[in-house]
Amino acid sequence: MTEAAAVTTTLEPHIEPRLRRPQAAAGEPRSGPPSDLDAEIDRHRAAVHPEPAGKDGLVDTSLPIDPSHYALLNLPEGAPAEDVARAIGRLGLEGPVVPGGALRADARRAELQLAAAVLSDAARRHVYDQWLQRERRLRAQLQARAAAKSGRWGRWVRRWWIWLPLLALLLWSVGRGG
Repeated sequence: MTEAAAVTTTLEPHIEPRLRRPQAAAGEPRSGPPSDLDAEIDRHRAAVHPEPAGKDGLVDTSLPIDPSHYALLNLPEGAPAEDVARAIGRLGLEGPVVPGGALRADARRAELQLAAAVLSDAARRHVYDQWLQRERRLRAQLQARAAAKSGRWGRWVRRWWIWLPLLALLLWSVGRGG
């Protein structure tokens, strides 16, 4: 058993059941990427944050993507599995864990344990990387859309800010003189 598999097996009791990866019939972890990646990402997103998507249906920006699991473990994105295993060892996240210990631990350690569990498993890491890319892309689209809306409003205000008061003054003077 590799170090990453040992850490995953050790941390498995601390991961919420709805976030756990399905097991093969023989009890061995599934290997390789999930068959339906978008569905897996949507399940991850719904499990982490069960509320509906944002106002326009794209993305709920209240779900934090930064710091990412990579940042929590002080790793560059796409770091090799060996670097992940070293970071887990350096932070003391491997070895025997008391059942329920993640629930009693401080929030920082629980975040680190979740990051270690996700990044040490190839299938979970693949899903997480795809989810992270998708969320960043959707947030960029959302920000671009918001900037475009504010740009349109700004053009409208600049175009009409002088004409509307002049029109009001003209109507007032015509109404007063008539």
